[in-house]
Amino acid sequence: MRKKRESKHFSRLWRYVSRAVMDAFDECDEKFIVDCNVTRRNATKETEIWKAAVEDVYRSLRSELEIECYGTDDHESTLDPSKTAAVVCCALIKKKAISFNEDSALAMLKQKESVLQINDVAGRIRLNHWIVDNFFVNYKIAYLSGLMILFDTMLGELLHNSETLEYGKKLANLGCIHHYPGRSEFDNFDVNFVLGLGRSDMKQKEINTFFLASHFYQMEMYTRIAIGLDRTLSDHSVS
Repeated sequence: MRKKRESKHFSRLWRYVSRAVMDAFDECDEKFIVDCNVTRRNATKETEIWKAAVEDVYRSLRSELEIECYGTDDHESTLDPSKTAAVVCCALIKKKAISFNEDSALAMLKQKESVLQINDVAGRIRLNHWIVDNFFVNYKIAYLSGLMILFDTMLGELLHNSETLEYGKKLANLGCIHHYPGRSEFDNFDVNFVLGLGRSDMKQKEINTFFLASHFYQMEMYTRIAIGLDRTLSDHSVS
């Protein structure tokens, strides 16, 4: 019974993954797609195999996180949105959505580094954006999937409660999780987040699901403050 219930839950989550893959793929450079032989696994005969592999990893990571948080993986309550977002994000890092010729991609990256004058601040920012949109596209997909899950869950909860309906409408107008403010001389938070995921994975460092969930939780709390639902993070502090 539980497995059947989880499968339905994962099927609902999968729509966010599909959207994230399409959005990220659409932002890849055409030259990168062609020269590096980019292939979306949800657009091939491997689709169901890949989806099943992601679900298997998702189940395993979810169980591990439940044990870490609740002491058992037989917890009746569902994981909160930030934890669910983190589990999906980590599963997609382990079972990537897009394949490409890595040798060709590395050659293109070196070419970009020589052209964009990476010792210049503006050049470095442009290069990092290119890396996120192309070379690190799989980590972008993982991150976007988590953000979409976080946003839609938060939006649904606010809109279905008469006491928070006003804030739900504000979030709907915003259309996404509120972005942290940035500075022109630095990469924005989203770019840095994806770069961090990619660099950690390429160094074969294990990305801790609970630690990642805490980052998504902070984004959720920042959004609540931005739309006026909470005044400060202290509204959620433990008394």
